Amino acid sequence: MLAERARVLRVPLGELVGQPVLMEDERQQDDVPAVRDALMSPRRLSRLLFGPEAEAQLPSPGPTAELVEQTWDNYQCGRLGQVIAGLPGLLQTARELEDCAACAAAERRDCWAVSARVHHLAATTLAKIGESDISWLAAERAMRAADESGDPLVLASAARSGTHALLANGRYDDAMELGNTPHRRGCRPGSMRPIRPP
Repeated sequence: MLAERARVLRVPLGELVGQPVLMEDERQQDDVPAVRDALMSPRRLSRLLFGPEAEAQLPSPGPTAELVEQTWDNYQCGRLGQVIAGLPGLLQTARELEDCAACAAAERRDCWAVSARVHHLAATTLAKIGESDISWLAAERAMRAADESGDPLVLASAARSGTHALLANGRYDDAMELGNTPHRRGCRPGSMRPIRPP
């Protein structure tokens, strides 16, 4: 467990425990660059330029939502290495769900909601391990996906990812403002129904 934490924190195990330790496994397993690549893929820039090649290959939101919640469970249990290892694939699937939302009106809301949840997980995890720049990028994507879902509960949840990213970047006043806005407004701008308390 300590070896995994040292890998996630990207420090030698000896520094973490305060003494030199001989590692049997010297493999470099830094998945953060893969997460960065997934977030910064040129395909994210334009749906018109980089639309899906075959609609049949697009995922459905139900099974993806289950996988996302399992990954959130790993986050809550402190298995950050597993979360980070799974994020590149989840982020790719989230992008595909956004493509699906453009093609399948019946699943539009669910596709965007699952994408928001994936990006929320990415933002929160990246903020926790000190990757504040890409944490902000993931939080921005979570908020955009939540807006597209049209669900005020999804938006309120995604706002938490923004507060984590802002805190990681030392923007404490902005984090407080974002954290308080959904509660203060009681609803999303426009004609959305009020957010119901949990």
